[in-house]
Amino acid sequence: MVLESNADENIHDHAASGSSGPGSNSTVPNAAGASSDSVSRISQPIFAVIAPPMVTSTSREALIEWLKLRDEYVETTKERCKAGKEDLDAVLKSVKNSFDSDLLTTLCEATWGVPKEDLTDEFLLEQIHVITDSYNDQALPPVNELFQKELNMNMNNSDIQSRVTDYFMSCNELIKKYGLSTFFEGEKGTKKKCKLLVNSLPVMLKEKVQNEIEYRSPGARTSVLNLSVAG
Repeated sequence: MVLESNADENIHDHAASGSSGPGSNSTVPNAAGASSDSVSRISQPIFAVIAPPMVTSTSREALIEWLKLRDEYVETTKERCKAGKEDLDAVLKSVKNSFDSDLLTTLCEATWGVPKEDLTDEFLLEQIHVITDSYNDQALPPVNELFQKELNMNMNNSDIQSRVTDYFMSCNELIKKYGLSTFFEGEKGTKKKCKLLVNSLPVMLKEKVQNEIEYRSPGARTSVLNLSVAG
């Protein structure tokens, strides 16, 4: 997050009395347009420092939350390095160093069978996604009911394009939140996503969009882009 400091700093130039005697003070001439006793400084961006999130548990819920916080940390660090002309690789904490040391040692020994020194960020992220993107060992939530309950369009927003964009973004956030990404990959996954987006609309708008898809925009069944303009 960028905060801008808008405070003006006042610089006062006082000349010491010279050898010419009492009452004779010398002053520094002002630059054109500057006041006699102050100069406004240009505001500089200040970036909030976000601590890198740590992996302390391999539970699915904990790792989903870690991925979210990691994304925020990476994006903020990128902006900070860009503004300050810093080396991103030197500033960004690696995924490997974001693991609790004892947890990482145990995983290498008992789960992965990989020497700790051979671990890469790519390998670790892959292992994390194996857990977050799979429901093999857990009960799958009722996806349709979940989205109908939690995915809502803000009808108070009079800007239609903004309203639609926010709605689609909320859908993506829910998919990410519940680790459902693998269910919405490929052509079949996109079709499921479009169906969820339509079914979660307010009743009157849903009927309008369904009618539009049925008779004029059948491509909206399998294209999020086409669906966004179907209403």
